[in-house]
Amino acid sequence: MTIEKVIAALVTPYARLKKVRAGDVLITDSGFTCMARNSAKTVYSCRGRNGGLWIACRDGRHMLDGQLDERGRLIGLRWPKPPPSNTLDGGLI
Repeated sequence: MTIEKVIAALVTPYARLKKVRAGDVLITDSGFTCMARNSAKTVYSCRGRNGGLWIACRDGRHMLDGQLDERGRLIGLRWPKPPPSNTLDGGLI
């Protein structure tokens, strides 16, 4: 694992399924064949069938529960990075 990947993992941890809601936006990593790396994806909810959550991909729908690890994290899906606290409209304050 490169130092860049280690830093990225520390700064933007994998999202946890129990905290994700329809309408949230998640960022993909490079591990998907059906989605580009660093794509912002809106989360949708299925009607019926337990209301599973999904994001759009080249193949149609990518169900989030298929990304779960044993700790409830969505492998390959991260929250967007928050803006730095010392900036305003991209400039230092």
